[in-house]
Amino acid sequence: MAALNLSFGYFNVEQVLVSQYKDGLRRITNLRHLVELLQQQSLKLQGEAELIHWFESCLLEPDHNSESQQLRLESDSNLVQIVTLHASKGLEFPLVFIPFGPSFKSSKNALYHNEQEQLEVDFLNSDQAVFKAEYERLAEDIRLFYVAVTRAVYYCNIGIWNINLAPSKKLSGFTQSALGCLLLSELEPSDAEVNGTISNQHIHQSIAELTKHCDVSYRALSQIEPLSQGYIDDAKQVDMSLHCLQLDHKVQRTWRLTSYSAISRQQIHVDMPTPGLDEGQDLNQQKIHHQEQTLELTDLKSPFTFERGANAGSFLHGVLENIDFQQLDNLAEVIQQQSVKFAIDPSWQECLHTWLTEVVHSPINRQLPQSVEQDNSTELALFKLSKEQVKVEMEFYMPLHKVQVHDFNRVINQYFPQHYRHYQFETLNGMIKGYIDLMFEFDGQYYVADYKSNHLGDDHQSYNEAAMEKGMTEHDYHLQAILYTLALHRWLKNRLPAYKYEKHIGGAYYLFIRGMSTNISLQGNGVYYLKPEQSLIESLDRLFDGKADELTTNTQAQVSKNQTEGQLDLW
Repeated sequence: MAALNLSFGYFNVEQVLVSQYKDGLRRITNLRHLVELLQQQSLKLQGEAELIHWFESCLLEPDHNSESQQLRLESDSNLVQIVTLHASKGLEFPLVFIPFGPSFKSSKNALYHNEQEQLEVDFLNSDQAVFKAEYERLAEDIRLFYVAVTRAVYYCNIGIWNINLAPSKKLSGFTQSALGCLLLSELEPSDAEVNGTISNQHIHQSIAELTKHCDVSYRALSQIEPLSQGYIDDAKQVDMSLHCLQLDHKVQRTWRLTSYSAISRQQIHVDMPTPGLDEGQDLNQQKIHHQEQTLELTDLKSPFTFERGANAGSFLHGVLENIDFQQLDNLAEVIQQQSVKFAIDPSWQECLHTWLTEVVHSPINRQLPQSVEQDNSTELALFKLSKEQVKVEMEFYMPLHKVQVHDFNRVINQYFPQHYRHYQFETLNGMIKGYIDLMFEFDGQYYVADYKSNHLGDDHQSYNEAAMEKGMTEHDYHLQAILYTLALHRWLKNRLPAYKYEKHIGGAYYLFIRGMSTNISLQGNGVYYLKPEQSLIESLDRLFDGKADELTTNTQAQVSKNQTEGQLDLW
């Protein structure tokens, strides 16, 4: 971390970011945040390879509930700051709270200045020497108290109570504090007998008198009643015969939890974007710089100019997951809430409201095969889905029983020869987990849908079938669709009586929401549809169940069929 900070200073990184970018402070904050996180993890991990692997995992599967991954503010100026009295010297704050006004710490040693202002110490701690030391301590406390109460611009709140004189709980030590000395200045702080007679009434009268001469208000808080019974019930008898259970079998070290992203990134590919980063960040820096300059000139707000990146994607997911598609009355409120959470500029709220309203009303089944007859009643759009028809952020866990990579590659590639994949991973044994953005039922069939905020271009035509196919292939979304469909298949198999794949599985929708439109001439753009073959899903189902031996006989015909079709395609 120290080396990186030196590099930032040597190359004037912060000055460059501030001078060349509108959000320079935002970039600096993010950069320092990343450096701090990497520094913390470097103390726990061994070597750069493990650190890079951890960083990639965070990018692929960000945990927005983790405090360490929350977006930090560019400045602490609007935060509550806790500072010591010494550190507050010379500073100014709109509001100041001094919760422990009368607290003080008595001098332990008789250390004081004599009449010639020379420092003296009395190791015998005589009464006179202790009195002088306490006098100097009180004088310094009063100076610090003055510093504290003069830091506020508009309002200063001071907590006051009748502090006890330690170790006695009966005698008051209020007048030995800076605040007490100022309020009750007519009393001598060294007079223990007088100090012991200070009551709450004395303090109240002094403050009431003070309100006559300056703008001070005072409110007494009632005594909090103590709990009648503690948190621990002593009456309950503890069973002393309890003992730890003993594990009577060997721990399986190869068991692990994986995901689509973890599988997808373990493949041989050339110039392929990292899977899971679905915000179209594969643009080169020259294009990005050119687009930033264009945006600065036009300041146009549209789905195509809305910010990109994981933060924007999480924001859009957060909005779509927290609204009722049939009741958009609270859309503006949800946009505002999510904007605060993900630090989206409030000036975007009107554009976002119009854009997401259009997304909800855009037909999404216009790209189905022509053989499927459609009319207005079967036209599918999100606004036609009631709360009873949808499951948002459906979480799933699927068991994996010793899945070998060559079997997995063979199953995937025999059904998708046009999207050849070569995954490389160790034996998968454990669980695969995931979150389906949207699972819904429509017209007796069940679908999975995933929201994608990829930036494919600056107009709706850039989100046509060919462009979406390219994006799906580059980011390996076909594998994601297959795994999500398999999860839905297993779920329906256990929940739906007389379940049949062809009858009840509708398919997978990938909604590239920047390109969706209600305009008739543009409908279909931004909507990608895929329904994996039943034989593919059933083959994966058997493979995940550990029945790889059954795949050989069941897939021979399919392999032959694909080869034949491939030869015909060449002609």
